Amino acid sequence: MRLKLKEYKTLEDKQRKIHDAQVVVLAILAARYFHGNFVSAGLYIRDHHFT
Repeated sequence: MRLKLKEYKTLEDKQRKIHDAQVVVLAILAARYFHGNFVSAGLYIRDHHFT
């Protein structure tokens, strides 16, 4: 099953600081590698220049 954000027809706010796809990647990384810790996953992404 492939998840496509466009299928949900979400509207991203123009004032956003992070895209929907980045939130999904953050959630996956947090769940898989950081035991659900979003802060650690976010710091990892920032430190490794994934943004």
